[in-house]
Amino acid sequence: MESTVKESSVKLLDTSIGKKALVGLTGAILFGFVIVHCLGNALILFALIDPEMGRSALNDYSEMLHAIPELLWGARITLLASVVVHIALTISLARQNSAARNSRYKKPVEVTEQGILQRYARQTMIWSGPILALYILFHLAHLTIGVELPIAGYQFEHLHPYENMVSTFSVWWISAIYIAASLFLGLHIYHGGEALFTTLGLRHPKWDARTRGGAMAIAGLVTLVNITIAVLASTGLLGTG
Repeated sequence: MESTVKESSVKLLDTSIGKKALVGLTGAILFGFVIVHCLGNALILFALIDPEMGRSALNDYSEMLHAIPELLWGARITLLASVVVHIALTISLARQNSAARNSRYKKPVEVTEQGILQRYARQTMIWSGPILALYILFHLAHLTIGVELPIAGYQFEHLHPYENMVSTFSVWWISAIYIAASLFLGLHIYHGGEALFTTLGLRHPKWDARTRGGAMAIAGLVTLVNITIAVLASTGLLGTG
């Protein structure tokens, strides 16, 4: 019985339907994480009122996340697995679609009916994923692992994300990396958020406008918050590390 279930699962993952379902599931996991992560990082903006308030808010939040190591590492492993599976299956589906010369979905929105931003987000979806994966590796090395960066006087401080962000974002090329990645992330969320409903078979003409509007609003919010943090920190408006 168990072997039959495993064989059925493997066969399902060999089909486009199975791959799309898993892409949708991993996409939903990553979508939720990006929103929560963005809201957590936004705590640093309290520094606009008082630098010490921003420092305490963000550092206390970091300490809270690290309070239960098992939960933290469980979340990290889940997210890492989701990223790998999401990218791998997305590339696999793109190759299948290219070979078949068909659109990704049964009832696709014609490209001519899409706006410029929506069309651009759709066209860059396949390669923005790998680019974001490289950015994630840099982000982890920079603010999680604490890899030494070629910045005079900078030293990574564990559980002190405020000091780490403010100190390193003052360097133009680091801010530039985060700003560029935030723009790619916004485009990815915009198309991915809308495509998620299609992938999971939840799309309906009555909801298209709302789904598209919701995806645009969330993508815009995440992009705005991330870029605002990088710009304000680089100009010293969030205090000093």
